[in-house]
Amino acid sequence: MSKYNQELHSNYQKAIQAFLNVYPGKTDKMSVLIDSYCRTCALYLWNTFGVDLSVCTDGINELYAEDKHKRAYTTTQVASALNKLAQKQYTLPVPEFFENIVAQDRIDGTNYSRKLASCLSLVFISFALIDGNVTAEEAKMITKLQSDLVACCDKSKITAYADTIDIAGFVDSDPVKPAAVAPVYKQSAPQKKAPADTKPKKQADSMAELNKLIGLSAAKQSINELRDFAKIQQARKNRGLPVSDISYHLVFTGNPGTGKTTVARLVAQIYKELGLVSKGHLVEASAKDLVAGYVGQTAIKTGEVINEALGGVLFIDEAYALVDTNGQGYGQEAIDTILKEMEDHRDDLAVIVAGYSEPMEEFIRSNPGLKSRFNRFVHFDDFAPEELFEIFQSLCKKNAYTTDEKAAEIIKEHLAALSKSAGDDFANARTVRNFFETVIAKQATRISGEKDPSTELLSTITEADVTWCTDADSKAESLEDVLSELTSWIGLEMVKEEIADLIHVVEHQQRRKAQGLRIPSMSLHLVFMGNPGTGKTTVARYIARLYKSLGLLSKGHLVETDRSGLVAGYVGQTAIKTQDIINEAMGGVLFIDEAYTLNGSGSNDYGQEAIDTLLKAMEDKRDDFVVIVAGYPELMDNFVHSNPGLESRFNRYIHFEDYSADEMLRIFKMSCDKNQYVLTEAAETAVKDYFATVSISTIANGRGARNLFEKVVTQQAKRIASMSESHADELSTITEDDIKHALARGDK
Repeated sequence: MSKYNQELHSNYQKAIQAFLNVYPGKTDKMSVLIDSYCRTCALYLWNTFGVDLSVCTDGINELYAEDKHKRAYTTTQVASALNKLAQKQYTLPVPEFFENIVAQDRIDGTNYSRKLASCLSLVFISFALIDGNVTAEEAKMITKLQSDLVACCDKSKITAYADTIDIAGFVDSDPVKPAAVAPVYKQSAPQKKAPADTKPKKQADSMAELNKLIGLSAAKQSINELRDFAKIQQARKNRGLPVSDISYHLVFTGNPGTGKTTVARLVAQIYKELGLVSKGHLVEASAKDLVAGYVGQTAIKTGEVINEALGGVLFIDEAYALVDTNGQGYGQEAIDTILKEMEDHRDDLAVIVAGYSEPMEEFIRSNPGLKSRFNRFVHFDDFAPEELFEIFQSLCKKNAYTTDEKAAEIIKEHLAALSKSAGDDFANARTVRNFFETVIAKQATRISGEKDPSTELLSTITEADVTWCTDADSKAESLEDVLSELTSWIGLEMVKEEIADLIHVVEHQQRRKAQGLRIPSMSLHLVFMGNPGTGKTTVARYIARLYKSLGLLSKGHLVETDRSGLVAGYVGQTAIKTQDIINEAMGGVLFIDEAYTLNGSGSNDYGQEAIDTLLKAMEDKRDDFVVIVAGYPELMDNFVHSNPGLESRFNRYIHFEDYSADEMLRIFKMSCDKNQYVLTEAAETAVKDYFATVSISTIANGRGARNLFEKVVTQQAKRIASMSESHADELSTITEDDIKHALARGDK
């Protein structure tokens, strides 16, 4: 087996297995389907660029994700496939298995399909490397294959995934051409010309893009001065004059959301255009990407990241996290490796370190090697209120929304108030983006009942969509307003009773306080115990608003997390990660799902570090911070009683019972009403009979009812599609057959 085929098989199997290992919907058939699709894509690429038949055959035989599904293809079989591809111009459709993953993502609110698309782009790049390089035309084809998959995700509004793979970055601008091979199975090979859209931007364009960014005047000035200095040094060099030996490594300081990553990406392009680096791509990393769990491996891990960044810029966010606080030396090992590589590759590598101002200054001062190489600081100021509003307007323009006059005034006032009272959780442009997404969600809810909404209605943000965000409006939500929702909940009788008891206690405490009487200390932290789908997250969000209306919390928002959001991969960083989540939740409720997973096992588990940080915050910030922990009853009980600190702070339990069959039917019918569907009498009976016979907990309670609704709507759409003509009542009617077909498909 050739070295290429060895690497092809190893890389392919690792990539696909990495996805299959985390995908909860994995079936034995799935790896076979992925293999089949990837073999088709490989032949599609190899045929287009005239790869020799024997090379194609050897390569195809190495594409199997699991050894038990290994296939042996003959030269004749591969030749037949290539001949078919050569007969006409084919476009590869999105495979059915991928569409099924997208459909399940849409139901579960996950993004495994986007992760698989990212994984496949790397696989496709490995196919292109069969002749030793990736050309611009090959990169264009790979981008098209991946774009079709991503478009499928976009169409179903699958949750975004930060894909950092730059396909164009793999293009070799001056490849060593392998020996020419005759294109056996097509009439002529296309000329490998770089398409127009892959040409690098002109320097003026990159600088113009930087200067068009909202705000950041100090940062822009620093980068412009650096650009001008580099140009003059290049001119001096061209005329044989001495040039200054300066460092192009940078320190970016500033708060979150101030545009540091965006500017770093532009700096990488500007450096490429100035001839300071050869590729101009950006590789983002943090401490967890550089530091391994034991001595000796950190240098390897850091070296791999640096190799990826060669020819471009390595961007290390919160770089001060590399400073060791526990004396184990792993962070220092990463720093030493970075310093050595910066020296060895000083002509084709730039490093930008970023983070909060004071910690970054301390970080640079902590090591003479850092201080000598990082002597140029670029500060990113917080956005002014008018700049925050400009960012909001730019998001509106980008997404084809407009704001009416009243809405614009309210948004300005809200963003100004946020800026004025900015705390540790304020994230500048990131906060504005989150606010924008909330506003358009409110707008969508307002117009969802319109049967045929106009373009103007679909694209206009009105006063009604943003009044919720004003201080006056948030104060106007009285206790009575919040309590009115209790009666609309289906089931949850024990939960309602517990909430009523909690309100009585709080109100009694407040009356005693008003009379100058002593009030006993009472914990507002809660333990939610119940099976999945019983409404724990919904009730947690309600509790946050309830506490706000009672004057117990200043904001009344909910921040959801789990173990992965709190625990880092090595000692010292978990406290930082947990504190970031706590800062975000301050003034509201932190909801920790499956909290018992913080009780890890072994000396290398850092869950206890998260628990300790939480307990300290619950004590220090007890007047404006509430924690709700949730999970299965027995496991939650064990978790709380495993630690005296937890036991003393969590003494109020709320139990969430499984829904009854009748309640499940009501939840299903509520989904129908909300989306303007009508059940026939026979269809309603079929749904009722199903819920009466199935174990409610095994289908995840309310989540199971909503999942069934999604499947039923899919079956109804398939039935209607087969009709030559359909009327409005038919489009809204769900029949018994729709129910039966949805149930027959099960989890398919």
